[in-house]
Amino acid sequence: MRISPQESRRRDVLRLQGLMQGKPFIGPETVQLHITNRCNLACRYCYYHAPSAPGRMPKEISFSKFRRIVGDCLDLKVSAILLSGEGEPSQHPRFLDMLAHLRPLPLHVSFLSNGTFPLRYCRDIVLADGVRINLAATDRSLYRTLHGKDLLCRVMANIRELARLRQNVNPDFRIETVFVMNRLNLGQRAVMMSFAKDLGVDRVLEMPVELNPYNQVLGIESYPVGREVPQECGLPCFFSWYNTFVRVDGKVNICCYLNRVVMADLAKVSFKTAWMSSQYARMRALALTAGFRAGREECRQCPEQQKNHGIALKLAEYKRVSRVTGHKNS
Repeated sequence: MRISPQESRRRDVLRLQGLMQGKPFIGPETVQLHITNRCNLACRYCYYHAPSAPGRMPKEISFSKFRRIVGDCLDLKVSAILLSGEGEPSQHPRFLDMLAHLRPLPLHVSFLSNGTFPLRYCRDIVLADGVRINLAATDRSLYRTLHGKDLLCRVMANIRELARLRQNVNPDFRIETVFVMNRLNLGQRAVMMSFAKDLGVDRVLEMPVELNPYNQVLGIESYPVGREVPQECGLPCFFSWYNTFVRVDGKVNICCYLNRVVMADLAKVSFKTAWMSSQYARMRALALTAGFRAGREECRQCPEQQKNHGIALKLAEYKRVSRVTGHKNS
């Protein structure tokens, strides 16, 4: 069951009204759940699992906690659930159970992946709304160098199977790949576009490698991707109204970059309580100040500049229409 266009528009208006009045009337548009930190690859550009990164104790969100969070999301009228993690979501022992639990609910369901899940998972995955696969190479040698294992053939087989299944099972299912550009693959950009299209990918997202202490050798000075919107760090950040992140340890963050800014611990409070808390309210108000993003290095690296700018334009248009029609916010 999916959200109707009418209900989607109603929720959009409520979020805009919340922004104007400084208090949320409903939950965020998207909740990103980090369900596990396990991974079967060791991508050289990964902050968590690069070969030189420190080891991590395996963690995962329990299925019971997952169900409680999803229940709160329904109460708050969250529109989308994005399953991800500090690793590969399909490594969670109850990953398929999570997809099955979400399937009948009025939620847009997608997940981030390295695409190496078992081929048999495709029949369950294609019943969701989409998948975004990290794919930084088009040949086995470079794939092994960047991703740590020779699993490109498995990824290709999974993408082809998802593209085949959706024709009859779920034509609206979206397949996206993420091309993380770095010093080793920068010359493969055009090849990647053709490669992905042949596999049945709907869209290739391009982003430069995010530098961290473990991947400096992969850094590039510039990359050939035109940004529709420049890095406007003076613009307020609306993500604390539209998105939230639940980490594998149960900590709640306003975004995936500001991990040091913790809003709540779900071992102590519910997600619904955390979202409506005074602490979250103070952070939302702070994020709307012009200098919030300008003073944070994480914000200068944010890949969601375009989406944030889009919310700003939507809010401006809503204010304009409200003035013209004399609409009273309630």
